[in-house]
Amino acid sequence: MNQKLLEEIGQILYNSRVKKNYSLENASENTKISIRNLEYLEKGLFHKLPGEFYQKSFIKIYSQSLKINTEKLLSMYQEAIRQHSEFTKEEEKQEIEIKKFNYFFSDKKLPTVSFLAISLIIFSFIIFFKIYTPNKEKNVALLKDEINNFQDENQSDNFIKEIESLKKEKETPIKNTNIDIDDIDFSNNFQNSQIYSKEIFATKDVWLEIKDINGNSIIATLLKEQETFSIPNETGLIISASNAGSIKIRNGDTLSDEIGSFGTILNSVSLDSLLNKY
Repeated sequence: MNQKLLEEIGQILYNSRVKKNYSLENASENTKISIRNLEYLEKGLFHKLPGEFYQKSFIKIYSQSLKINTEKLLSMYQEAIRQHSEFTKEEEKQEIEIKKFNYFFSDKKLPTVSFLAISLIIFSFIIFFKIYTPNKEKNVALLKDEINNFQDENQSDNFIKEIESLKKEKETPIKNTNIDIDDIDFSNNFQNSQIYSKEIFATKDVWLEIKDINGNSIIATLLKEQETFSIPNETGLIISASNAGSIKIRNGDTLSDEIGSFGTILNSVSLDSLLNKY
């Protein structure tokens, strides 16, 4: 991300809090965001915060609590992400091109000097023998066919030797692949992304808070009707909600019943137990 923009966001939040004479403790109590995460926000240290979803949520909740322009801060955050994404893709493309170039000129790709020398001697001998024997026209035609066969056989033999060499070096079976540059970019991005298996789905507006195993608030927000919240693959999470009758668990295309009766308040309930049940 564009670190300068992130630090600018943090400075705006810090200046607004100081201007309103709020302490970090006051801000944490109002937003339900831990003091540690508020400090990361104000210093622009977004890489120490959870994923992109939480970072945007923290900016939204904190700015609303301070009564400053939320849309402006979120727009600055999106611009920081966009600039980082464009820079990363350009770097990855350059790295792939360099790897392709280096591989082409490696000794695994090009024939060795000894192979070229032996091939040249054999070609010279065949050409000399065929040209200076009777029935030149017939022999020259046969010569062309034999040279082509020789090239095919030697290229095939060289290819087999290269495979055997790779097997010895890697000590693992060689797998076929048809991945191109775009596929490689997609694969890297997918592996670096955070995978969620289940979601919290709001059938009505509901206040939602989730804490980690240490009691730090990961997210505290008003989840509006038809909105979802992706549950991270972590154990020990604690959930609190204003109305259990407005919450369902979505697992892929499957949507559970409400996790409780309408109007029931969830107060520090184990999220693991709910996920196992639904």
